[in-house]
Amino acid sequence: MATTITNMGIGKLGDVAFKRKYRWIFAVEKIGGPGSTINISGSFVKSGNRPQVDIDETEINFLNGKTWIPGKATFNEISFTYYDVAVKDDPTVGNLLKWVNRVYNFTSDPGSKVATSSPQISATQRSYATRADGSGYAGTGRLTLLDGCGYALEQWELINCWPKSINFGDLDYSSSDECNIELSLRYSYAKYYNYCATSTPEECNVGVCDAAGAGFGG
Repeated sequence: MATTITNMGIGKLGDVAFKRKYRWIFAVEKIGGPGSTINISGSFVKSGNRPQVDIDETEINFLNGKTWIPGKATFNEISFTYYDVAVKDDPTVGNLLKWVNRVYNFTSDPGSKVATSSPQISATQRSYATRADGSGYAGTGRLTLLDGCGYALEQWELINCWPKSINFGDLDYSSSDECNIELSLRYSYAKYYNYCATSTPEECNVGVCDAAGAGFGG
């Protein structure tokens, strides 16, 4: 006789808190390095995404068969949409263009530091991701999911993130919609923090050539 389960429902919900798509904040800190004063606050963020990581596969062939082993990991670009507002000294939308200009300053004006042999070239780029004086182009993004009381459930820390593209959106005389800014970010990698976890994450502490786990030089 076939074995069946006795409860075909979802089960008890009394001690389960569902993460909600509308309870989150995203901000970018210390754009350019530790000494930076340029931050993108969490205000006026309309929509976004959590990170996606893809792992390459390496095909292994032998005789009549093949198998696959994992290879390099890639953190895909991540997108956020902001309400485009006009607020004096606002630390969100007002700093988005400053951040983009760190990567590609298409608004710069040729001056004494631009080569006189090419005065028509006015665009500049920062050379370093981060600098002690905050003059780099990369920041640290923090995406935090919240519970109903405002406590953190999880957090994604985007290391060395920078704007890959910025889209100022369309305009339409027949529409009453607000203007938006779409921002796509690249980042080196992400750190994930689960504030509901009660156990220590597993560590990779056993070497291939050392089953006892003594490690290199042990």
